[in-house]
This record gives sequence, C-alpha cells and structure tokens, in this order.
Amino acid sequence: MKKSIRISSVLTLCLALLVNSTIFACTGIRLIAEDGSVRYGRTMEWGAFDLFSKVAIVPKNYTFKGLTPEGQNGKEFTSKYGIVGLDMINKDLLVDGMNEAGLAVGLFYFPSTPKYNEFKPENASNTISAQDLVNYLLTQYATIDEIKAELPKIDVVVLLKKQSVLKLTLIGW
Repeated sequence: MKKSIRISSVLTLCLALLVNSTIFACTGIRLIAEDGSVRYGRTMEWGAFDLFSKVAIVPKNYTFKGLTPEGQNGKEFTSKYGIVGLDMINKDLLVDGMNEAGLAVGLFYFPSTPKYNEFKPENASNTISAQDLVNYLLTQYATIDEIKAELPKIDVVVLLKKQSVLKLTLIGW
C-alpha cells in the first residue's frame, strides 16, 4: 500500500511538472511497481487547437456507429463495458479512458507511425476510423490479449488520405 501511494505521488508530481511546461503535445506516463501494479497518467495539452475535452461516461449498451471517409456509415457496435474517459471536439470520440474491466487506452499523436487499412466502401459495415479506436477498444474488450485476437478482424482506416495518423497506448491491469 505504501509503495502504491508513493508511486501515485511520483506520477502526480511528474504530471504537474509536465502541465506547467511549454510542450505542445500530449504526454503519457506509465509506471510499473515492483509488485506489478501499474499507474498510468497523461496530460491533455494539444497545441494545434483546443480539444474542448470533457469527462465522458459511457454506460453498457450504448450504441456507436463508426466513421469512414464517406461519413457515419461504419461498423455499428454496442458497449459491453461501461467506460469513463475524456472526449474531444464535442463529439462522441474519446481520446483517453478506462473501462470497468480495468483496461485503459490513450490516443496519442505520432505522425506517420502506424499504418491503417485502405478504405473499401464495400466493407464499410466492418470499418471504423482511427478516431473511433478508443471507443471501440474500451467498450468491446477487457484485456490486451482479446484485442490482439479480435482487432485484426475489422478494418481501421484514416478519414482523410493526408491526415496525420494516431497511435494508441493500451494498458491492462
């Protein structure tokens, strides 16, 4: 218990220092204690524009419709797990969160790092955008092993060809 409190204190201090810096990108920190417990935190500074992030709570059985380059005609999915997170740009798009099973996901900006599938209109009903990933992963899965087994079965695409891509951080404990 004392180690857990110390780790939380160090994480809080690190985040406080980062928030007061002049960095214009989100920062994530993950600390793993000797007992295997994990502490995860992130900052939400995004230099390009205000994300207008608010705390969002998504209950079980909430239905989402995935985005594609053609619009909101992608994969429809209903939440199996309740989640709490931070949304962005006044939309049902989460950039960070945790589900009731303890899985945490963070969406970070890394230009040109991940590779996504090419959008195929005939496969729209099995397609989500990179921006939908946090919602999809947190509402559908409890573990990283489940994600590794099931995520390859859907198409994940970017909405615009010239759009910078996003990278996910997955944490399960």
